Amino acid sequence: LRSIEFVAEGVFDPRGEFDGFDGLEAPMDARHCFVSLHLAATVGSSAPRTDLERLHERAISHNMVLGALRGIPMTSELIVRQA
Repeated sequence: LRSIEFVAEGVFDPRGEFDGFDGLEAPMDARHCFVSLHLAATVGSSAPRTDLERLHERAISHNMVLGALRGIPMTSELIVRQA
């Protein structure tokens, strides 16, 4: 493993956060959270791609923080740069 970079992008609907604040009323379709998340891991490694994919899947499925976000539609990708 030579390098690793993580990028998390999300679509957040803030309208629900202000419901009831100073007389504001959020629309019925407003949510109090992220609408979607996309996670990208870029890895620089000479390891076989299959090994890196197994590691990536394990990290996504066993991460405590991501576990708290399981109700949010999420995609992830692994980008491998051979080192």
